[in-house]
Amino acid sequence: MSELTRRFILREKTSLAHARVDALVGTFERREDYTRYIRGMAKFRLPVEHRLDLSRWPEAWGPWRPRMIGHVLRQDLLDLGLPDVEPAAALPKMRTEAELLGTLYVLLGSNLGAQILQKRANAIGLSDCHGARHLAVQASGLDDWRAFTARLDQVEHIDIEATIEASLATFREAELAFGASAPTSAAHARPERLADAV
Repeated sequence: MSELTRRFILREKTSLAHARVDALVGTFERREDYTRYIRGMAKFRLPVEHRLDLSRWPEAWGPWRPRMIGHVLRQDLLDLGLPDVEPAAALPKMRTEAELLGTLYVLLGSNLGAQILQKRANAIGLSDCHGARHLAVQASGLDDWRAFTARLDQVEHIDIEATIEASLATFREAELAFGASAPTSAAHARPERLADAV
């Protein structure tokens, strides 16, 4: 099965979940909106990235590891005077390649829409040196997305259903995190797709 077909299947099967998250992210035109967004992003990304740190990566992937944003996200929180995210009591490792692929599909796919979010952050006075460092890292991470999709193609035997479920589970984590910090109206907003490639 080709990488394009696998990516298409993941995109097709997760499109509704993706749209719900996009609606919760919204368009931050004010600092208050950005504060809500970055709180949600921290609640979502920091625990997931910690799980990745705990997990064993496939030997066939070699030394490649995609860039993560947790360290700069924490600096952004500090810039804005926001509290760090409390670590979860217990975080299960990702035990299968399918789980890893499904999770990375969501995390690295978000790099594709980061340039749009970065411009919005810049418009309200934030930058890659203050408050929006994580967006700068994501916006420069298209090579990570390409490397990931290459690996998606190279996996000889893939449990596509398990990969889809891992992606959906990751989107659910994002939805819970952003929903916890979103105003009620955001849950009913019309979603704006930030990146059609995901």
